[in-house]
Amino acid sequence: NTNLSMQVHVLFQKLISSSKLKKINISELYDIKYGKTLPKSKLSTSGIKVYGANGLIGYTEQESVINKPTVTITSRGSGSGFVSYIDEKNIFLTNNLLYLIDKKNVGLSFTYELLKSCKPQQFVTGSAQPQLTIKNLSQLNINIPDDKKIMDKFIKDTISFEKIIQKNKEENVNLFNLKEILLNKYFNLLN
Repeated sequence: NTNLSMQVHVLFQKLISSSKLKKINISELYDIKYGKTLPKSKLSTSGIKVYGANGLIGYTEQESVINKPTVTITSRGSGSGFVSYIDEKNIFLTNNLLYLIDKKNVGLSFTYELLKSCKPQQFVTGSAQPQLTIKNLSQLNINIPDDKKIMDKFIKDTISFEKIIQKNKEENVNLFNLKEILLNKYFNLLN
């Protein structure tokens, strides 16, 4: 999966370096939203996954914030401006994260690579408690290829990479579960 992600990164770099670019505001491609507040008392050991500024922080029985994969940007703390993507469905995102809703179907891989290259850290304010607000991030102007056909080709190519990565992750979970079952059976036989 790391290799596939690196290939997507190389394809993105090639796309940007070999295309005529146009500058647009981030709001033309995405709606930017905050995650929701979740008291620690609402965290549990089961339910839907909860992601915060430092990744997976637990589970909750609360309703999911988003029901499809998304790109997130850390909005509070020392990691403010850090871009990541979560390729899972039905997740809870805390208010330490901003997330993007793709208005033009440019795809998860394009969004992730684009946002990383734009360095959203430049819009972080505050030294004692760094934060990245929607208002500040909305000032971001981004360069995208002017030719829609080139964009569509990149999106089409990277969707196949995303599907392979997702399938690999599912297979890894199945293999991990199988390993646990086999280990339990083995140690039960020893007792």
